[in-house]
Amino acid sequence: MADTENNLAQNHEVTVPFTRSDQRDTARFDVLIRTLSNFSAEAGISKIQALVNAISELIERGYWRSGDRLPTEKELSHELNISVGTVQAAMRALQNASLVERSRRSGTFVSQTREQGSTVWYFRFRNPDGSGLMPWETRELFVEEVKEKGDWSKFLGESPSYVKISRVVSVADEFRLWSDLYVDGQRFRPILDTPPAILAGKNLRIFLHERFNAPTFRSTHLISRCELDPKQAEMLGCKPGEVAIRIKARSFTFRDAPISFHDIIVPPNRFELEVGN
Repeated sequence: MADTENNLAQNHEVTVPFTRSDQRDTARFDVLIRTLSNFSAEAGISKIQALVNAISELIERGYWRSGDRLPTEKELSHELNISVGTVQAAMRALQNASLVERSRRSGTFVSQTREQGSTVWYFRFRNPDGSGLMPWETRELFVEEVKEKGDWSKFLGESPSYVKISRVVSVADEFRLWSDLYVDGQRFRPILDTPPAILAGKNLRIFLHERFNAPTFRSTHLISRCELDPKQAEMLGCKPGEVAIRIKARSFTFRDAPISFHDIIVPPNRFELEVGN
C-alpha cells in the first residue's frame, strides 16, 4: 500500500481537496474547460498544445489580463482532469512565448503588457521652431460596418464584416489628414455603439487595448505616394489629384496575430511627422 502511494506521488497523480476561491474564478474555470474541450477535439493536437491554446485564447479575450495571477498547477490539474506534468509543460511553453511569467514563490502571472499603442501616433507633427509637438483634434468622425474587401481584409483575414473608423484630423489648424482604421467586425462590433465623442480624441490603439484587451505589440509600415480622390480632397481642403503621402500601418497583437489595419493620408505640408519613439 505504501509503495502504491509513493508511486502515485512521484507521478503527480495525487489529488487534494480543492475549493474555488470566488465566483470569478468559477466563471474562468468554466470557460477554460469549454475552451480546452474545443481545442482537444481538433485532430492531431496534443494535450499540452490544447492547453496552451486554451489559456492563450482566454488571455486574449480578457479573462486574464496583464498582472493577473493564474491558478496553480495543482488547481489546473484538478479542475481540468489532466496531469500536473502536462500543465507544467504548457506553462513552460506559455513562458517561452512571453505570455506568462513564473516564480516559484509567487506563482504564475500574465505578463505585463509592453505595447506600442501609447507611443505610436500618426498625428504627431513637430513645430518648425523645435518647440515641441503640434496639437491636433478630430474634426470629423464616422464609424461604420463594411463588408467590402480590400487591403484591410487581406491583412486581417476573411470576416463577414469589418468595423471602419474614419477620422478627419486637423493639425494645429495648419492642415488636415485622413485616417481609416479597420478591425474585425465580429470581435469589435461594440465599437459601433460607442459614442463618437469617446473615439474622437483617443489613440485608437490604446482604446483597443483598454476596451478589448487587444494591445499592439508591433507594427509594419508601408509608405507610398498617392493622388487625392475628389472626396478626400474636399475633406482635406486640397485639390483632386494632388499628390499626398499614404501610410499603411499593419499592427499585430498576441501570438503575432493581425489586430488592426490603419490607412492614413497625409497631404503636402511643411512639417516633420514623428511616427514613434
